[in-house]
Amino acid sequence: MPIGVFPDIHIDCVDVQVSHGDRLLLYSDGVTECMNDRNEEFGESRLLDHLEGRNSQPLNELLGGLLDEIKAWRGSQEAVDDLSLMALEIT
Repeated sequence: MPIGVFPDIHIDCVDVQVSHGDRLLLYSDGVTECMNDRNEEFGESRLLDHLEGRNSQPLNELLGGLLDEIKAWRGSQEAVDDLSLMALEIT
């Protein structure tokens, strides 16, 4: 959801307890909705599969590897939406 675009939108706020080493990945819908040559979406399951077991990998390598995987998935298809990623790590 675009933040600040719709003035009358209600957004719920929640508190989340975080600890040293916790990570947060924010991504645009262009990541999960990226299409390949067979007209299939990259999807949340592929995103989660990529992240599985990589919690000790440095964030820049994690995000770079994810972008490489998305580009390989896309193949010759042009990106029709942005591919935005942001990761935070509690240190």
